[in-house]
Formats: sequence, C-alpha cells, structure tokens
Amino acid sequence: MRRLSLVLVALLGCATNAGDEPVPARKDAALDTRADGGPETDDAADSVAEADAPLDTTEAAVDTGPEVGPATFVFPATGDTKTVKTEPALWNAGDAIAGSRTTGLAAATSLTGTWDLANNDLSNACGLLGVSVGKVPVDVSLNGTVIGSITIQKSTGLSVPIAFTFPAVSGPTYTLRYEVKTTVTSGCGSIQTAFDVSKLTLE
Repeated sequence: MRRLSLVLVALLGCATNAGDEPVPARKDAALDTRADGGPETDDAADSVAEADAPLDTTEAAVDTGPEVGPATFVFPATGDTKTVKTEPALWNAGDAIAGSRTTGLAAATSLTGTWDLANNDLSNACGLLGVSVGKVPVDVSLNGTVIGSITIQKSTGLSVPIAFTFPAVSGPTYTLRYEVKTTVTSGCGSIQTAFDVSKLTLE
C-alpha cells in the first residue's frame, strides 16, 4: 500500500506540472530605472537632443557707446568774446578773440583748419626807415594752454592756415583763444578777423 501511495503522489505531481505552462519573460520589456518606480519619461531623449544641438559660440556685442569722430565748428563766431584796443583792427599786444565750443571729444590732440580774415593791410616796407615788415604774431591756446603760434604777414593773405598737434587737452568743452603777442610796428598795418566763416577741427 505504501508503494502504491508513492506512485499516485508522483503521478499527481507530474499532472500538475504538465498543466502549468511557464510564462516566458518579455525580452523587449523596458527596464524602469526611475527611483520612484513610475513610468518612464522623455528626459533621456531630451538630454540626447540637447547634447547633439550645436553650441552657439557667437560673442555678445559689447555696447561701448556711440563712436565719436572729429569735432568741426566755426571759430571765430558772432558772440565770441573780443578784447580789441582799436576796433576792429588787431595789431596791439593783448588783442584777442576767444570762444568756447562743446563737443563729443573727451580729449583732443590736434587742431586744424583756417582763420579767415576780413582785411590784411600789413605792409612789407614800413617803419621809420621803411625797412620793417608788418607782422602780427599770434598765440593759439586751448583751455588756457598755448598749443601753437602763427605769424601773419602781407603774404599770408586772407586765409591763415591752422595746423597744430599737442599733448592731450581734456574736453568735452574747449575754449579757443587767438591773442596778439606783440604790437605791430607803427605804420606797418593791422589785420581784421572775419566772423562766422572760419572752420576748425579738433581731433
């Protein structure tokens, strides 16, 4: 009887195993690697797309403010200060014309242009013995600093060239001054400035 019981138990075990077919694991099932066990998102795909995107290496433009070029203006002009002993002739030491101009220049190192005259009656043969030459020596100053000198004679004509370079003078407002340095020899003539005509350029 005991042997028969063992045989029946063995037969029943085989029958049970035969009816239970194992369920194969899905080989294509995606592994959930999220820490919270929730459904996968597209974060990984987004990361890959960002990695593949080209880097923008364009440098941002730096705003250095508007570019400032040379400053050109009229001098002398109506309204500028005149210190003239014998109006309108310039021939005495100390005769001067001055005026201020506001520009966009933080500093200037050169002045160019012309000083136009309304009259030049200087003589080439004057003085007591007629051997003197009429000359008007003029200092040109910028913000109180003499930046150059010119000597006007009959041969200069009515257009006096101005061209000076100098150590930097701070702006942006500049005061220009023409001043007669020494008195012209008696009888040798004088000059007279024109207004609102001459143009100068600071750089």
